[in-house]
Amino acid sequence: MDAKTPKLVVSEASPPFRKQHQLDNGLDDLLQGNSSNVLPTYPRLSLHSAGLKDFLVEDICPAKLNQLAPHLWMCSAPSHTNIPPLHSHAVHNRTIVLTEDPGLHLVWETGRIFIKPLPTYLLSHTFWVDYLLNGGSAQDKKPVAQAALGLLRSYFYCIRHESDLRIAQQPHLNLVPLGITWKQ
Repeated sequence: MDAKTPKLVVSEASPPFRKQHQLDNGLDDLLQGNSSNVLPTYPRLSLHSAGLKDFLVEDICPAKLNQLAPHLWMCSAPSHTNIPPLHSHAVHNRTIVLTEDPGLHLVWETGRIFIKPLPTYLLSHTFWVDYLLNGGSAQDKKPVAQAALGLLRSYFYCIRHESDLRIAQQPHLNLVPLGITWKQ
């Protein structure tokens, strides 16, 4: 990474990227009154719905993995070296299989790896500030924010090369939004 590359900033008090580095500004339009009150790419989910928290827990929190977490140290150390870039799966003859189950994200077996598409809302600074970090109780927000940060972190390591971004944007996968460029 060079000096111009934005770094993934890890803090429980602020979003993991600065506003100028957000890759989705759909919620900014909402705040300016130019959009509906729904979660971008989820037209049936109101941002003011009582079900938003439940949706986020289901969408990004790997419940079973969280239960196993205290014991995972026996299998492997928590290190980014265990998250290979996307192109390496082709080298190992693994097919990328889309899953919406966050508990299967980056789980692989012979010949395939399961990957959860990156939710667009996690690319919005506004979403992090208004819905993941502020409002509500910290006890409710912390596990969701940690899961969101973990999912972002996994993509930070999966997409290390421009070729990885092209793989992630293949029409049959659509792991990250098509509008994102390598320069971003």
